[in-house]
Amino acid sequence: MLYTAIMVFVCIFLWRSWSKVEFVVLDVVISVFIALAMEPLVVRLVKHGWKRGVASAVSLIGLIIIVLALLGLFGNMFVQQMISMIKGIPALYDQARDLVSQHTGFQIPEISNLGGEIAKNLQTSWVTDFAGQALSTTMGLFSALLNLLTIVMVTYYVSAAGPKMRRSLCQWLGPVTQRRFLLAWTVVQDQISGFLFSRTILAAFNAFFTSIFLMIIKVPNWLPLALFCGIVSQFVPTIGTYIGGALPVIFAWSSRGFLYALRSSSSSSSTSRSRISLFRPRSRSEPWI
Repeated sequence: MLYTAIMVFVCIFLWRSWSKVEFVVLDVVISVFIALAMEPLVVRLVKHGWKRGVASAVSLIGLIIIVLALLGLFGNMFVQQMISMIKGIPALYDQARDLVSQHTGFQIPEISNLGGEIAKNLQTSWVTDFAGQALSTTMGLFSALLNLLTIVMVTYYVSAAGPKMRRSLCQWLGPVTQRRFLLAWTVVQDQISGFLFSRTILAAFNAFFTSIFLMIIKVPNWLPLALFCGIVSQFVPTIGTYIGGALPVIFAWSSRGFLYALRSSSSSSSTSRSRISLFRPRSRSEPWI
């Protein structure tokens, strides 16, 4: 009964305090996933004689430089195309409604009946005004910078102090439990880091080639469509290929016609289903630890 009462009070405490610490937990989770995604590159640098801390710092700085370069090149274009795509959703819905009513006789309700106020807000400059106010607010900017700094610092320490953390945890375990713990740690870390690293590269290739094809067939708002296709098709299992390719097909059909939608469908399917072996499979004779 005492343990039950303690658990009840702990659960109540966690439930009430979650709203105050959820942003910290979210930052830590994001940092852990970024550190795991960088792990294959860090391990390769360590094998070439680099120190663990230097390898983690170089990998993290390189990632930040790549992200900043992409934001500088395509950030403004992405925001403009995203706003344009959101504004075009009501017209796209009307086209789909007319097509269904012509071929099936089924009447889809008008968009005004689904939420006229939402459509009006999307058609006006509410999105741009909200973005401008969020960026001009001192507290909002400070909070965003604090979260980014927290993610960067925690990512570095998780990546640099991974082996030390593992050794410190093993000190509290027996010899047999240590071997099991190290085996489980190595398997989980290799699988997760390999998955994230390979899928990130595949998503980048997918988005790159999809964006080129969408530009060739002159589909508007190609940048957010290509990013959506690349990310969803690689990180959503089983049905991600179809979901990632559906959105470019719909916008290609609404802007360029059925033939271009068919071409976009074949391109999205071929790029989304591509699989590249980025890692050499571990042989059975090779030890885990």
